Amino acid sequence: MSASRWRKADESVALAHCPDHEKKDIFYARIYTIGQGYMYSTTNNDIINLKHTPDSGSGPLRYKKRAIRKCAQELAGFFGLNLSTQFAAVPIPPSKTRAHPLYDDRLEQVVNKVAQICANVIAYPVLEGIMDLEPYHSGAERSAQGCFDAMQVVDTQRRLYAQSTGRTIAVVDDVLTSGAHYEGARWHLQREFPQDRIIGVFWTKAEPLEDDS
Repeated sequence: MSASRWRKADESVALAHCPDHEKKDIFYARIYTIGQGYMYSTTNNDIINLKHTPDSGSGPLRYKKRAIRKCAQELAGFFGLNLSTQFAAVPIPPSKTRAHPLYDDRLEQVVNKVAQICANVIAYPVLEGIMDLEPYHSGAERSAQGCFDAMQVVDTQRRLYAQSTGRTIAVVDDVLTSGAHYEGARWHLQREFPQDRIIGVFWTKAEPLEDDS
């Protein structure tokens, strides 16, 4: 991926649940078109493959593994643009808790792979889900407060992070839609690590299909 594809969310981007988002250092690389299938674009195909559930069967899960690798490689390109900065990469918790049969650790896998590629990144899964939610892409409503309430800081990871200094915390997710997940995660991280800079790094930004009429 060309470095020029990474862009910062500015005033032209609408994020219903992340006020003043243009001041919060949110970056994304691609556009995912809402309501369109895998044939619409390469990005749609990648995201649909990435979101296959653990019970999808061997064929879809093979495509999911490829999408995880691709996502990690492209996110590594972002961190590679900032080699002088040390990052703690925090995956957004999935919609299902670890005890749920449909728990999907795709973002944790992505972050682990990014850390293997980039010497300036550590994987830091400090947030975990504490209640099961319907997936955002299923049409479920979200709010920043609801996302905040659905996750918590993992105590062992908090202590691990306390041993390091001078890092930028990068909240990592696959799709940026309303900003609710990012805002909820940011509230937790700001409270725990008030001295640190927090940014958002998203593989894609969700947008509706443009009306040409």
